[in-house]
Amino acid sequence: MINTNNTGKSRRHIPDIKDIVPRFPPISYSVVSVDKLIFPSGLFDMKNSGHSGIDAVLVLPVIAIREEASDKLVVIDGCKRVARLLKDNEKTCACGIVSGPIDMKTAGLFRILLNKNRQLNIGEKVCFYKWLKKNYSGDAFNDIATILGFPASICQELAPLVDCREKIFDAVNTDRLALKYVPDFCRMDESDQNAFLDSFTDILLSNQTQREFLEWLPEIAYTKKTSVAAILQSTDIQNIIKDTVLNNPQKTEAIRNILFSLKFPMYNEALKTWKKTASEVSRAALKNEPSSRLLFTPGAAFEKNNLEIRLTISYAGAAKEIFRKLSEVPKETWSRLIYPVVE
Repeated sequence: MINTNNTGKSRRHIPDIKDIVPRFPPISYSVVSVDKLIFPSGLFDMKNSGHSGIDAVLVLPVIAIREEASDKLVVIDGCKRVARLLKDNEKTCACGIVSGPIDMKTAGLFRILLNKNRQLNIGEKVCFYKWLKKNYSGDAFNDIATILGFPASICQELAPLVDCREKIFDAVNTDRLALKYVPDFCRMDESDQNAFLDSFTDILLSNQTQREFLEWLPEIAYTKKTSVAAILQSTDIQNIIKDTVLNNPQKTEAIRNILFSLKFPMYNEALKTWKKTASEVSRAALKNEPSSRLLFTPGAAFEKNNLEIRLTISYAGAAKEIFRKLSEVPKETWSRLIYPVVE
């Protein structure tokens, strides 16, 4: 159905949930054998759906429908609870059985709808997304997915995970690889992908650091005529990864410094020169002032024409003496500190 908004542009009407999913039928509650409960096909992934807490197992009943031509009950809500019950060798559980015959496609919609307002993990999202893609297409898919909590933006992020390797999926599922960077990650060769995931198995990178590394590594590899795997498996980086003294943030910073110097060699040289100049000025200004501290901070990546100076003193006379020495620093030296030239 096409509507026209007040700008004159046409837009397609998104139907209400009641237009797509029939009204939920009555439920009768009873105690059933756990052995009679089965998981819905394509709508539950035992490995990647997480675990149910003990409170949920004890308090919340499972919701199920009767499977046609058998005495089995297909769970449409509470799959993780059933998995927990099976693990604990429980024999019975409270179960709400949906009255009347329901086809499995409608049951699938009910399952996703019942979980719409719950925080789904990535495994559950991919599972539901794959089921929707399998059962619907075109406008029907777009409408139903949007209503059930899978708008186009989320579907676009989930799509690359559908056919990716299990190792990549596991990395996303364990927060070692951000979902939004999967397309960029998958552009690398499989050996490079493995090297990246293996190198950062125990070092959890922030989203920003992931973005930088996934951008820099292929560019460095291309410039150096090598591979991402070779860079990550280099002695310098592997020594940092295996270091038993450094903590993970320190390892991340050390690896970033190496990659940064490889990606921006001219800036790196300019930074070394700047640090040398700043150190010389600081030492001269603080001569005979051991209790004082002087810190110079340039603009980020030397992109802005500014310089921050932070002075820490313990008595008034130190300020006068340090400022006097700073006033004697040549203008050309200040210029190099404020805006280094990166050639």
